[in-house]
Amino acid sequence: RRHAEEERRQLHENLAQSDRLASMGMMAAGLAHEINNPLAYALYNLESLCEDLPRYVRQLAVVQQTLVKRLGESGLRETLGGHVDALQAGVWLDVEARFSDALQGTRRIKDIARRLGTFSRIEKDQAASVELPYPIDSAIEIASNEIKYRATIVREIGPTAPVMGSEGRLSQVFLNLLLNAAQAIEEGAPERNTIRVRTWQEGATVLAEVQDTGSGIPPENLERIFDPFFTTKPVGVGSGLGLSIVRTILAGYHGTIEVESELGRGTRFLIRLPAAPVEATTREPAHVDTRVDMATDHRGRLLVIDDDAGVRKALRRILDSHELIEAESGRQACELVATDEAFDVILCDIGMPNMSGIDVHSWLLEHHPRLAQRVVFLTGGAFTPRARAYLEKVQNPQVEKPFDTANLEKLVTDYVRRRDRK
Repeated sequence: RRHAEEERRQLHENLAQSDRLASMGMMAAGLAHEINNPLAYALYNLESLCEDLPRYVRQLAVVQQTLVKRLGESGLRETLGGHVDALQAGVWLDVEARFSDALQGTRRIKDIARRLGTFSRIEKDQAASVELPYPIDSAIEIASNEIKYRATIVREIGPTAPVMGSEGRLSQVFLNLLLNAAQAIEEGAPERNTIRVRTWQEGATVLAEVQDTGSGIPPENLERIFDPFFTTKPVGVGSGLGLSIVRTILAGYHGTIEVESELGRGTRFLIRLPAAPVEATTREPAHVDTRVDMATDHRGRLLVIDDDAGVRKALRRILDSHELIEAESGRQACELVATDEAFDVILCDIGMPNMSGIDVHSWLLEHHPRLAQRVVFLTGGAFTPRARAYLEKVQNPQVEKPFDTANLEKLVTDYVRRRDRK
């Protein structure tokens, strides 16, 4: 009886742990979405400033030279007083450098948010061709803060064929292995420890190795480490699910994982995955020319639906060659369309309160089906199960925040050109 009660208690704890992990995944997806909204306009504004500042600095130099010719150095200082330093190009070159640093930092935030979204995204288990460096680098980026105080990462990524899988799930595989390796190494001497990630190919099999110089695994535990909820780590450090999840994901892609370990010397995990079939990897991607021909007037009339004013303002600047009408909610957009449906493109955020982008599109399908075909969905990366199922059914394009300005401009211009050809 006592044994049965202990098993029941353990089961409840395990279920609670699984529930906490699922909640954390949903929270991470929501966090990525919330980051991507302000990031969309912050990144666009910084990119615009960094593009425009060199021209302003050159113009400022011309202004300074002209004033010096007319007033002389002393006359210029007498006229402008303490403001004369504002005309010095060197001052603005420093400002330009600061904006450039801010842009690089913002782009890094964008990359981290994208990777966070990749890990937390709910995916159907549909395999596609994946180049292993992408999930490996995503995992290294996410795990780097945990690793840097314990070990040096050695990345030996050899040329391999792609594998069939999901980038998000394979990222999870490598993240779990990297965190497992980091937690096997004490903090304080990263220069004396390594975590090595290596890939190579043998025939039709792609191999990946994660090897550490940590404490190693006792021989009696080696056969159990892939069992669900088995862990030798202290409470709060590991869930006991990581390696079980790794094996389950790999098995889903016809892959395997093996482990070798020696106490006091470290552990080596070896992954084997079948190379993707040739037909899945040899199709040439269509060349996308993102240049927009502005010589011909393709001015369109756009409806932008987003509850974030900053996003709407950024879109107005990005698409300033078109006429933009703004709606701050799905309900307001429907009221606009009910009296005026002369729109070439509708840019619609998916995750709005009260009436979502999915609800707007459903309403358009019922009342204005022609306009429903012109909807471009804007997404911060977080999808509810309902939204994901809906988006898989419709053919409308999706644009992720932060925006790729050139691709967004081309997408909108293509819609407008279709109108002009009719």
